[in-house]
Amino acid sequence: MERNELLLVGACLALLLILRFVLWQPLYFGPDFFHHATIVEQALDRGVLSSFNFRSQCYVGSPGGHPVGYYVLPYFFGLLLDTKLTFLLLPVFLGLVTLFLFYLLMKRLFTAKVALWSLFFASLSLAFATRTYPHVYRGEAL
Repeated sequence: MERNELLLVGACLALLLILRFVLWQPLYFGPDFFHHATIVEQALDRGVLSSFNFRSQCYVGSPGGHPVGYYVLPYFFGLLLDTKLTFLLLPVFLGLVTLFLFYLLMKRLFTAKVALWSLFFASLSLAFATRTYPHVYRGEAL
């Protein structure tokens, strides 16, 4: 990668970060945020990765609607950080990784110029923003 190209890629990824955190409202939580955060908290408390929700349906609990693999990344990030910080940073981190991989794919398929324009528009895309916004973990960013 050339120096100018690297600076433009960095600028587009910085744009993604700025848009995610400037537009973020502190009390906004995405769809099913508390459900997913509760499952990860329970798994961390028990020390076993599981999608079972022990706190639902009057203490009987309910099996999760997602496979266990859905919670692998939040679980391991939760081991390093607390759950709230995990669900704040993980979607944005996955968005950064996704866009960088998208850039590399576009550069390989087309040219560096096409890849840079694609990266720029993808980082501005509201459809992509809804899946990589802080406190919105839907497991579909990558």
